[in-house]
Amino acid sequence: MNTQSIKKYLTAKELSEQLGLCRASLYNLMRRGELPQCHKFGRASRWLQSDIDAWAQSTPRGAYGEN
Repeated sequence: MNTQSIKKYLTAKELSEQLGLCRASLYNLMRRGELPQCHKFGRASRWLQSDIDAWAQSTPRGAYGEN
């Protein structure tokens, strides 16, 4: 049996809701290199759910979105 994992991509809106941040804060984190790399689909930015999960586990709670 072939078991392929399905990759889930999050939009900026979905990611901001999941992290409890506004979209501007997401882009500030991106600019500072503190958020996992996004994947570009045309002009749209998407983040892999698995990358965000791993990042959230390794980032102290409340350490992002402060500035």
